[in-house]
Amino acid sequence: MRTQKNQTPLARTEAWDQLQDQLQHLITADDKLAGMSESLLSLLMHNSDYLAAEQTHSLLELLHFISVGLIVQGQMRKEVHDAIH
Repeated sequence: MRTQKNQTPLARTEAWDQLQDQLQHLITADDKLAGMSESLLSLLMHNSDYLAAEQTHSLLELLHFISVGLIVQGQMRKEVHDAIH
């Protein structure tokens, strides 16, 4: 995938920083997602010049959805733990 002339490479944008931050958060937030998140971060870092900044919106939404899911999952675990004890 190549960037079009009117698109800014992902690596040179604020969205890239946000994307890296979200992935780093996922890497530390959940062991099950750590491997996948690290792989995705590596893939993005090696291909960032080919990803347009405009394409990061979907990736950021996906990562936000995953993060919210982890928060909800953590709350449910706590509630179950509290109910058992």
